[in-house]
Amino acid sequence: MSFNNKSPEIIVGGSYNGSLSFFDTRIGTSGGVIKPFKTSILEKSHHDPVYNVEWTAIGKTGSECVSSSTDGRILWWDYKDNTDVPTDCLILNEEF
Repeated sequence: MSFNNKSPEIIVGGSYNGSLSFFDTRIGTSGGVIKPFKTSILEKSHHDPVYNVEWTAIGKTGSECVSSSTDGRILWWDYKDNTDVPTDCLILNEEF
């Protein structure tokens, strides 16, 4: 889970099922329950648990983040993108 550097009310969290969810702390119930406003499509997300997610400092919007998992992929996301899929992917291969 990580707070956005440019918009601290926006939080991204990685899940054990490999998906990412985006939360806005300004939107919630009077009981303090905050539900995600966007969740990645499971089939296009990581195949293992998400172990790290960080906001990028690149770009003016501050809406981009990157996630990593033991599935050997690093995925880039943009919560302002109209799709719920990663914008880019890097596959890590271990060669001996």
